Amino acid sequence: MNIHIRRSGALGDVLLTTPIVRQLRQLNPNALIYFYTDCSQVYWGNPNLNSIFTAKSAPTNELIDLDMVYERNPQMHIIDAYAHHTFGIYMPNKSTELFVSPDQKAKVEEIIIQNNINPKNTVICHMAKSWES
Repeated sequence: MNIHIRRSGALGDVLLTTPIVRQLRQLNPNALIYFYTDCSQVYWGNPNLNSIFTAKSAPTNELIDLDMVYERNPQMHIIDAYAHHTFGIYMPNKSTELFVSPDQKAKVEEIIIQNNINPKNTVICHMAKSWES
């Protein structure tokens, strides 16, 4: 079985698809799961996918298309909107996942040391918005 999923862009929105992909993998352990996005870095190293492709290369049939799903349902939690579209249910586990390579981890540790950052008392916020909600 092949499963094709697309969420073209918005880095944070693509990150919020990771619980959907995790659930698809749990329900279909032997499936080949392909993700189509312009924010591929979200899925680097994610063991729940077989391959990542650009959004424009997504097939037109047999596609779980998550583009504009939340935007058409802004009253829902974004992960619930994705889950309802994909499974017809809401997600009990909305935790997202990022998988960091040893090289990426080393780069971050270097930045922490160079800038004398104490990770135990540091909070990083991304304060951009593109939607009223």
